[in-house]
Amino acid sequence: MTYSEFKRAAKKHLKICECLIENCNLSDWQIKEGIYYLSGYVVEMMLKYRIYKRINFKHNEDIKNLNRKDISYQNDIANSRNGHNIRYLLRKLRQYEEMALFKDIEHYYNWSINIRYNGTRKVYNRIRYTYELAKRVFEKLG
Repeated sequence: MTYSEFKRAAKKHLKICECLIENCNLSDWQIKEGIYYLSGYVVEMMLKYRIYKRINFKHNEDIKNLNRKDISYQNDIANSRNGHNIRYLLRKLRQYEEMALFKDIEHYYNWSINIRYNGTRKVYNRIRYTYELAKRVFEKLG
């Protein structure tokens, strides 16, 4: 897998979010939860993409070959504790660049892949904002 596949995955998730927003009942908590879940993946994938891009990782090289002193695939990208932690990934990216957009990404600090399992009916009052933010992250980091 090359790092451009992170961007492809993010684009796919973003398109699904767009379809849900345009075609579904946004008062349905499960739809909101789905949009939140997928938009979080957009942000995660784009942070990973941008990390590889900023460190000038070769486009055609397998992402698993990342093994530097400051960042590695095993410890930072694939690790289940760190690799899905948006706050952690953002901190890693900040080692290589600063961007005003990073402040907005704090909206996703509590995002977790486990939302798909917890079954709570958490209300996402700002679901359109969540989607728009994921879209902005995709555009800025891509």
